[in-house]
Amino acid sequence: MLSPNTKLDWPRMRPQLEPNDDWIFHLGALLSSFHSLEFIVRAFLSARTAPPAQRPPYGESLYDAPPGTLVLLNPMTDYRTLLQILRAYNASLPKGRTSWMVDEGVVAIRDAFAHGRVAAPADDPTMHLIKFARPSTKNATHVHVVDNIAVDLSWLKAKISHVLEQVSKVAEAHESLHGGSLTNRRCRLTDGRPKAAARR
Repeated sequence: MLSPNTKLDWPRMRPQLEPNDDWIFHLGALLSSFHSLEFIVRAFLSARTAPPAQRPPYGESLYDAPPGTLVLLNPMTDYRTLLQILRAYNASLPKGRTSWMVDEGVVAIRDAFAHGRVAAPADDPTMHLIKFARPSTKNATHVHVVDNIAVDLSWLKAKISHVLEQVSKVAEAHESLHGGSLTNRRCRLTDGRPKAAARR
């Protein structure tokens, strides 16, 4: 998971990037930042809103669950969309803590990549992200263009930074309200109690 302190320029890690490779690399970083945001918000909600009976036993890890395994239904495993969990997170914050609220508008960027088309015209190397609306009627012959974004490196870097800012807000809120860090890669997402204490 990308941490809130992730640097956006990695020249020592990838010194031989071609322009198109660099674009692909940052596109992957943007995707990873969205994965980080959804994971950390779900972890926050698991700590804040999940009843004790729906929290996995101490030491149990979702990483060890093969396909077909039945797991507890909680904020980490439920079927809510990214927008729904961001709204739930914002609604769960104490009144007045607006600095911890996340920008729900980031979902539009994630959805544009999920449902749009990315390509470049023959005479211009700049990639464009184009998303179309649903047809307005069953027999419609036209649809509206919803997004047409020139996705260059500066745009990608700006969006990565913005999404990671939201990750940082959730991490700060969790550390203040619940203690501990959600950016630890070994986080188990349990109720935090030893097995013996959990049985009481």
